Amino acid sequence: MKKAIVPGSFDPMTLGHLWVIHRAAEVFDEVLVACMTNQSKHYLFTPEERVHIIESAIPELNNVRVCSSDEMLYQLAKREGATAIVKGFRSPEDVAISIGKCAPAWKPSCCPRPRTSARSAPPW
Repeated sequence: MKKAIVPGSFDPMTLGHLWVIHRAAEVFDEVLVACMTNQSKHYLFTPEERVHIIESAIPELNNVRVCSSDEMLYQLAKREGATAIVKGFRSPEDVAISIGKCAPAWKPSCCPRPRTSARSAPPW
């Protein structure tokens, strides 16, 4: 079974987020949308509100579930048995920032590195 995580703050939820979630649901058997929390950031919505907003936006996607998490992404991927991470990008700069943040933080001794899938949403 192919399982992917779509991580993000989703604060607020956008059409681009929805597009990435829908594309992931088409490709993977199971998708976990993870509302990640960074204690150093200030959010408009609580984790519970963000989960509710996403669940309300995707009721037709039976292979997608939503959670909130304040753990490191590699910890969540290991716990969930994810084989892929799906990220949406608005620009080449987003790609560079994400790679710069993720690569050094990944702990291969704790969890084999899942494949990363970068998706560029269409301009609205």
